[in-house]
Amino acid sequence: MTDKIEKIAQEKRARVKAGLAKRRGKEKRFRWYGMTSIFLAFTFLVLLIGSIVSQGYTAFYTTEIRLTVDLSEQSLGIEGKPLNDETLEYLSYRSVLAKAIFNAMPEVSLAGR
Repeated sequence: MTDKIEKIAQEKRARVKAGLAKRRGKEKRFRWYGMTSIFLAFTFLVLLIGSIVSQGYTAFYTTEIRLTVDLSEQSLGIEGKPLNDETLEYLSYRSVLAKAIFNAMPEVSLAGR
C-alpha cells in the first residue's frame, strides 16, 4: 500500500514540477512584456517632449523694433485742436505707425491685411 501511495506522490510531484516550469516561463514572459511596454512608453514620452521642445522653443524668442515715430500735430491731424487727454485718447495712431514702419522698412507691405 505504501508503494502505491509513494507512486501517486511521485506522479503528483512530477506534475507540480512540470506546472512550476510552465508557470515560471509564463512569469518571465509577463515580466519581459511589462518591462518592454514601460520602455516603449518612456521612449514615446521622450519623443513627444522632444518634439514639443524642438517645435516650440521659438515661442520664447522676442523681437523688438525701434522706430522713430513723428507725433507732431500735423502728422496726427489735430492742427488747431486743443491738446488735452480727450483729444489724444480718440486719435487713430495706425496711420502714423504705418508711416514709421514704411520709412524704416520700405520692403514691408500691408497689402495682405
